[in-house]
Amino acid sequence: MGLYVATAFCAETREEANRIAHDVAMGYYQFLVDIYVPLGKQKSYEYLDDKLKRLVENRENFDYLLTETPSIMIGTPADFIERIERLEEMGVDEILMRIDGVAHTDIMKSFELIGDEVIPKVSSKVKLEVA
Repeated sequence: MGLYVATAFCAETREEANRIAHDVAMGYYQFLVDIYVPLGKQKSYEYLDDKLKRLVENRENFDYLLTETPSIMIGTPADFIERIERLEEMGVDEILMRIDGVAHTDIMKSFELIGDEVIPKVSSKVKLEVA
């Protein structure tokens, strides 16, 4: 079972990661609200009601986005390792992370941290791809 992380960014500190990736992540969050709220009004998607209500209620809450949504991974190498290990325990064996929307130098630093500090520490059972 794979998982697509729509917005990912790794930095040396959480503060730096949050500062750099905030706008990209919040833009993605608004995109989710714009797509799923109208979809949730269709009869066959009534099961989304509670989730959509929380999504809308927290549309400005960056911390909620980071901790409660599965498609955002922003933080330090240690944060990435912890989250990947949790996902592995849930049966996820492949993770595709999209890193974009920020300065090229920041993207390259994020790639470097993931390559140097995250990938060597996670189980070889999980395949990580960064795009």
